[in-house]
Amino acid sequence: MMNKLILIVFTLPLVGVAGNLVNVNISGETTSVNLMTDPSQWSAPGFTIDLTQTDQFDRVKVIGGGYSKDDWDVFYRGEKVKDAHASSFHNLDEGYGKDNWKVFYRGKAVADSHSSSFKSLGEDYAKDNWKVFYRGKVVVDSHSSSFKSLGGGYAKDNWKVFYRGEVIEGATASSFQYLEDGYAKDNWNTYYRGRKTK
Repeated sequence: MMNKLILIVFTLPLVGVAGNLVNVNISGETTSVNLMTDPSQWSAPGFTIDLTQTDQFDRVKVIGGGYSKDDWDVFYRGEKVKDAHASSFHNLDEGYGKDNWKVFYRGKAVADSHSSSFKSLGEDYAKDNWKVFYRGKVVVDSHSSSFKSLGGGYAKDNWKVFYRGEVIEGATASSFQYLEDGYAKDNWNTYYRGRKTK
């Protein structure tokens, strides 16, 4: 005889993340249930899950970029994002997300960032009114007001050129442009993946 398990015992950080299992404690024994299969097949040995007892799944929303949220919490790839506020949280792309108070990169808080002016620039770059970031870390010696992403990992402000968040020494910002396939140039040199070609 099958014992019916009410789904209300679950927390749901893994919804929307393929291939994850939820461990459920049932009468002192732990069993795993795959939340990504057809709901009609959600079962553990000797148990079935009754979806008619709760609307909790309806509250979990996938918002893109690996992020999801319910009424109370935000998740990144199935892991709860610490100190994120679900009511105002939204995905910015490139792994970035923010709420009204904090900025996050791949689920981790971005230090020294300001949520109100923070925006993603593409190619893992982002900025607020004061600082520039690459993959969630401050880009040293950059100027936010003129900073822009060029593509291919390249970026520049009015004074310096960067590749993957690091300064390209000797590159001239005023004439620097990204070409394609890792190549870029200024008026004097050509660069491949951030290094001057010979």
